[in-house]
Amino acid sequence: MIISRRRVRFIWRSLLNCVGRLGKKFNVGTLAFNSSTNVKPYPYRVREILDASLPTDPLVDSSPLPTLDVAIPCTIKDLPLLESVVRAAVECSRNPIDEINVIVPATHMNTFAEYVASRLQPSFNLQLKNEELLLGKFLDVCELVAPPSRRGWLIQQVAKYLAVIHSNRQGVLVIDSDTVLSRKRTWLAPDGKQLVMMSFEYHAPYQLHYNRFRNIINPQSRPVNPRVSFVTHHQLMQSNFLTEMLGGEALWQHGLETWIRSADFQEKSPLCEYHCYGTYLTTTTNYGSFARWGNRALSRRDCDLTVLDNIQIRDFTKQGINSVSQHSYLL
Repeated sequence: MIISRRRVRFIWRSLLNCVGRLGKKFNVGTLAFNSSTNVKPYPYRVREILDASLPTDPLVDSSPLPTLDVAIPCTIKDLPLLESVVRAAVECSRNPIDEINVIVPATHMNTFAEYVASRLQPSFNLQLKNEELLLGKFLDVCELVAPPSRRGWLIQQVAKYLAVIHSNRQGVLVIDSDTVLSRKRTWLAPDGKQLVMMSFEYHAPYQLHYNRFRNIINPQSRPVNPRVSFVTHHQLMQSNFLTEMLGGEALWQHGLETWIRSADFQEKSPLCEYHCYGTYLTTTTNYGSFARWGNRALSRRDCDLTVLDNIQIRDFTKQGINSVSQHSYLL
């Protein structure tokens, strides 16, 4: 008997959902993290099982909840999704949301302003941020380091870090502009404990970049290997931990420039903002509370998320989907 690939995927996802219901007993902090770089990352399927074993909202009983900002770097190709991304970000946060900063290329500011005025204001406290003004001197560094084909990709990562550092809030929920959340969660507790998720994909150059960068910032630091990946397409970031990672309150600007220059662009994808923050948080602090990622990549052809309603969100939640990413390359 021949079983179709779609059927195999359905059976595997059903098994993962069973793990989620029956498990929650893995000590992932012990399983996942090892300061030795000699160990290999967990295999892909093991990372899926580890993720399925995690609770979806481990900080749910926290109170009172800190208010967050949201940061969404967005390019013109993802503009049709922006309304859904923003609405889902607010709907899926137990933490109150204050300011939503959408970071856009200078050349498209007027187009975004018209879209926001007609779709999202005054319902949300949403601000458009000019990418070039936000980056300032770091724009020149990005243009110097990255080849033309990867500059926009690098600039968006740097913009996320700067949005976190410049926020007046303790935590900022950073979301990719092609990712729609579908599960209500507590992102940050009053004691600074925060949600952290691990992803299925693993790209070794990201970890090499992190260790290379940290060794420049602090030559006493030892290489680490968390054995999992944090490329989750959305992540809560706290400015105090981010500035610590970059060298401290007084030195973070130098640290951010070092972070950019440490990237080896002989690799197509040599660094990742989410992976670096997740690695630092989970290997140097005790403030990460692991939660199930539960992300699903869906093509824009098969699933239209430009108009999102509560029925769709509930349907995703029933399937164990906590977020949906509609990457433009998924035709």
